[in-house]
Amino acid sequence: MRRSRGFTLLEVLVVLVLLGLLMVVLFGGFRAGVRSWQLAEQHSARVEDSRQLSAMLYRHLGQLYPARLAADDAGQASALFFGAPDHLRYVAPLSMSSGSVPYIFEWVSNWQGRGGVWARFAPYVADQVADDLLQSASFSQLSHKVQMRFAYFVEQEGGSAWVDQYQGELPPQLVSMQLSGDDGVWPLLVFEVVQVSNEQPPTLRFVR
Repeated sequence: MRRSRGFTLLEVLVVLVLLGLLMVVLFGGFRAGVRSWQLAEQHSARVEDSRQLSAMLYRHLGQLYPARLAADDAGQASALFFGAPDHLRYVAPLSMSSGSVPYIFEWVSNWQGRGGVWARFAPYVADQVADDLLQSASFSQLSHKVQMRFAYFVEQEGGSAWVDQYQGELPPQLVSMQLSGDDGVWPLLVFEVVQVSNEQPPTLRFVR
């Protein structure tokens, strides 16, 4: 009867070395996959606020409502569209699903020295003072990661120009939004607002 032959020590060592090399390769690929997933998650979290803010502003500016606001007790008129470098106010539907029901919106960057982007809104009532409509509305922080800065392209004597301040019964021709945060500055977003009559809300075209 033929006796069975076992593995030699050298053969066992060769198998162990090969298994060890295979495990190193497999573990290295696993670590690379986990690292790629973590980087993708971090990138998504970093840009999520800016994406949501730009989408919200794009939707609102695309549905600007031809509102009528009254002057305050001092006779200071409440402009339909008010814009400053860190402050923006307009009237638009609350969302796509709210139909034609308009709200007055106010965006503020670094509100009262607090970082981030803040906003409040209230139902629009014709021929009312803007501050009175927003008086009972509380600011909510939309993002603590980024800051917003606006600029407005308007018609002026001698031609059109970008300005930091604008208010009027008609919206500016263009509105630019610059987002910045701890991770750097996002690409500049510019929205073109088409001037229309008071019988029809203005529409918006995304420029870049």
